[in-house]
Amino acid sequence: MSSKTDGGSKYLCYVSIATLKPEKLPLELIGNGACRSVNEFDKIRQLGAGTYGIVYEGKDKKNGKTATLKQVRLDLKKEGVSISVMREIQSLMDIEHENIVRLFDVVVGRKIEQIFLVMEYCDQSKIAKNVCFTKQ
Repeated sequence: MSSKTDGGSKYLCYVSIATLKPEKLPLELIGNGACRSVNEFDKIRQLGAGTYGIVYEGKDKKNGKTATLKQVRLDLKKEGVSISVMREIQSLMDIEHENIVRLFDVVVGRKIEQIFLVMEYCDQSKIAKNVCFTKQ
């Protein structure tokens, strides 16, 4: 499975299980599947940017909770998300510890390369109060 461009339109190439023949499916016909859309969140402000993506403070429109949205940078030259990234995302979703930021969900944008991690929002002023900066 791969995405290609043909005369300006993007489509997904795959081999049909029923016919065993190559098929094309326009990307605009593909929905989000089971994933929530990033449009279900309000982006309040950009918190930062780095090697791995852009980070926003966001608010979930469904429940009103504040969250961190991290847009993951994808290498568009490669096909899709690597299995190691998928394993890391799954591992982060399984971890619950007071000293580790929680990963709640993965949401998608309209473009195939728009993937966002929905993470626990940590207010820096509250973190500073709880961190011990002296050696114990």
